Amino acid sequence: MIIVKDETKLDHHFPFMIFNQKLKREDNAEDSFHWHNFCEITCVVKGKGNYFVNGQEYDMSEGDLIIFNNVELHGWSVIDETMELIVMIFPTEFVSAPVTMFDYDYLRPFLDRDGNFKNRIGAGEQYASDMAGIMKDIMREMKEKNVGYRLMVKAQ
Repeated sequence: MIIVKDETKLDHHFPFMIFNQKLKREDNAEDSFHWHNFCEITCVVKGKGNYFVNGQEYDMSEGDLIIFNNVELHGWSVIDETMELIVMIFPTEFVSAPVTMFDYDYLRPFLDRDGNFKNRIGAGEQYASDMAGIMKDIMREMKEKNVGYRLMVKAQ
């Protein structure tokens, strides 16, 4: 097994990124895992694949989301020729620094790992399509960079 730390650098003034990513089956490395110092929400836009995290394997297809906190080892493999994703990354401090009880509810999916927790949010589950839509809105805000876009991104 290969474990690598993702060294992606986020802007110090606005520590947030959202981007499209295309994973190819030919690049599969099922024994390779990474972790990073930020939280991640990924939405499958097209294709099928698997994500591996905390000893679990999650089958992923269009509309599914998967979340990782800042220490979870995770990896992937693509089943179709390609799997197209929207990937959103941010540190917990982007939501709140320091974390207050009010803001804890926003971070709960990244911090709590009880026995019922699953990293995958299936396309058919409650709020999955809303979350995917919000990610697309955020992507648009980041591309257009209209006045106040950073506030709009953070609000969403």
